[in-house]
Amino acid sequence: MTSSNHRKRAITGLLLAVCLLVSIAAGGNLVLMLVLVASSFALWEFFSMYWPGTQHLGRKIVGLAMGGALVVSQTFGSQWTLLIMAMIVSLLSLGFLVDFGGGNSHARIEHHAPLLQGLVYIPLVLQLALSLSQSEQCLVMSATVATDAGAYYAGTHLGKRKIWPVVSPKKTWAGFAGGIGLCVSVCVAYGMLGGLFVWSVPDLPLWAWGCLGLLLGMTAQFGDFFESALKRSLNVKDSGIVLPGHGGMLDRIDSLLFVLPAYFFVRLTAGSG
Repeated sequence: MTSSNHRKRAITGLLLAVCLLVSIAAGGNLVLMLVLVASSFALWEFFSMYWPGTQHLGRKIVGLAMGGALVVSQTFGSQWTLLIMAMIVSLLSLGFLVDFGGGNSHARIEHHAPLLQGLVYIPLVLQLALSLSQSEQCLVMSATVATDAGAYYAGTHLGKRKIWPVVSPKKTWAGFAGGIGLCVSVCVAYGMLGGLFVWSVPDLPLWAWGCLGLLLGMTAQFGDFFESALKRSLNVKDSGIVLPGHGGMLDRIDSLLFVLPAYFFVRLTAGSG
C-alpha cells in the first residue's frame, strides 16, 4: 500500500473511531441511527455485488426497507424481530411465486436468495449491538478494531507465509497471529480495568478474558475471510467506495458481523445482562 493510500486509510479510520465513540457515549437514538446507516450502506453493497447497477433495483430497495425494519424492530422486543423475519420469508416466497407464476419459466427460488442472505448476514446481526450496554459496545468494537489493526500491521511488516491464498492472497500467518495477539491484549486489559470500574460486561477471570480475546480475534478474521471469498466468487474487488482507503462499508464491518454473534454466545453462557 502506498503512503497516500495508507494516509487515507488512517484518516478514515480515525474519523470512524470518533463517530463510534461519540455515538456510543451518547447512546440511545444516536447508536440506533449509526447502526441503521451502517446496515443500509453495507446491505446495498451486498445486493449490488449480486445485482450490479440498476439490475433488480426494486428488489434492492425492498431489501433496504426490510433491513431497516429489522434494525428498528430490536427497540420493540425480540417478538417483533421474529415477526419481521417471518414476514420477510413470506414476502420473498411471494416474490418467487409472482415471478414464476407470471410466466418466467427460468425463475428459481435461489435467484431471490441474496435478499434473505443479506438481511440475515447484515441487519439481523448488527441489531445485536443495540442489546449491549455501552461498555460492551466499546469492548466489541475495540476487539474488532484491534484484530484488524494487528493483522494489518503484523502482516505488512512480518508476513511471508500465506494462510489461504485462494480466498485472500495477502493474508499471512504473521498477520493472523498479530490480530489475535492484539485482540487478546485488549480483552485482558478490559478485564483488568473491569476490576477498577463497575462495567456491565461478563464477570470473568483474567484467563477467561484471554480466551474471549482468542475467540473474538479468530472470529473477526474468519469474518474477513468470508467476505473475501464472497467477493472473489462474484469477481468483485471491493464491496464499495464509500470509505476512502477501506473500500465499502461491508469491507469495514465484515469482521464485526462475525464478532457480534461470538460475543453474544459468551455473554449468554456467562449469564451477563
